[in-house]
Amino acid sequence: MSDNAYRLQMQNGPEPGRSYELQGDSLTIGRYPLADIVIDDPDVGYRHALLTRQGATYRIADLGCDAGTYVNGRRVGAEPVALAPGDVILLGARLSAAFLSAGPVIIDQIMEQAADDAPPAEPPVEAENGESGAMVDEEPWATPALAPLAAEVRSPIHPEPLPAMPPPPPKRTNRLAWITAGCLLMLLACCCASSLFMYFIAGDWLLNLLRSL
Repeated sequence: MSDNAYRLQMQNGPEPGRSYELQGDSLTIGRYPLADIVIDDPDVGYRHALLTRQGATYRIADLGCDAGTYVNGRRVGAEPVALAPGDVILLGARLSAAFLSAGPVIIDQIMEQAADDAPPAEPPVEAENGESGAMVDEEPWATPALAPLAAEVRSPIHPEPLPAMPPPPPKRTNRLAWITAGCLLMLLACCCASSLFMYFIAGDWLLNLLRSL
């Protein structure tokens, strides 16, 4: 890849994050299916903008789209405007793309700039004994004022055993139910005895009485 290779990376729209490698001296951006960079979005014109190669970079010009073309917030007209790596191109009211360099020279410069902007590392903290980075193995409560509290925290807690639960009281027998059941049984027995008496003994007597009449 050459040092002057560039790409256009979409930041939003139908395909956010997609990159278009810029190859050629003239590239058309728009919704036109035969455009060099096709962006199917209603905010993008049919033939929206034109990228032209000039020297080591590209320039962009608006192709008369009503939605407009902007570079870093400034509107671009028919006169081409030179682009630099990192510029943000706005197509219409909301669709934006970043003009980025894919060359190794620019990447090295970005890495060097990030290293320069990084905060310096903090020096190691020296302990009282003069050793660098020595850790002081001291408990935070190892002071006379907090010694009783430390002893209380360290001592295991043995809770007293709970008293045994008393046995459940015995269930009271429902005497009324037993008395009722006994009465019903006695009544049933009386009915059965009366029926037997009437069938075997009183039946013949009543029959003879009726015949005599």
